[in-house]
Amino acid sequence: MATTVLVTGFGPFGEVRENPSAALAERLDGEKIAGAVVRGMILDVATGRVGRQFAAAIAAHRPAVVLATGVAAGRSALAFERVAVNVRDFAIADVDGERPCDVPVVEGAPDGLLATVPLRAMLAACRDAVVPAYLSPTAGTFVCNQLFYLAALAGRREGFAAGFLHVPLAPQSVSSSAEAPPPTMELATMERGLRAALGVAVPGAGR
Repeated sequence: MATTVLVTGFGPFGEVRENPSAALAERLDGEKIAGAVVRGMILDVATGRVGRQFAAAIAAHRPAVVLATGVAAGRSALAFERVAVNVRDFAIADVDGERPCDVPVVEGAPDGLLATVPLRAMLAACRDAVVPAYLSPTAGTFVCNQLFYLAALAGRREGFAAGFLHVPLAPQSVSSSAEAPPPTMELATMERGLRAALGVAVPGAGR
């Protein structure tokens, strides 16, 4: 049986009507990278639903690697997150209108969990592909971090490597009337970087 890599993206939320992470998950779904089959899935930016959606994806695909992705307005490069923190503290409401404050992702679980994908190798692969990328300390405290924490926790229990990648906004995600447009990156560039990173994240791939 072929190795499976699960790549998740998020749907629209707040002012982000076209989420580039969703487009990336769609583009890679069914592709083969480093001998592994990629399965892409789009999750809702909903604190009360994302855990169930993610658990269903894990049960369906039994991946060896999970790389969750989300958009972070204001970033100009791909950001590989180091640490998932066990807190939900939302600056804005999710798509269901929920806005938890200082609430654990998982009650009684560790305060923080490290990514278990090969971050340095993935970063180097992006740079070799001429895609700007860097290591970021944490994924924040919104739904992106919640998913990253759930993935990291499940990975330790079920034996898959887990990580999270924040991507910039895509040009089409930004209003042409914006007085001070945020940084953007073309989807094709993001996809090139993501493919390069996954190429070294698959178990047995050359490091």
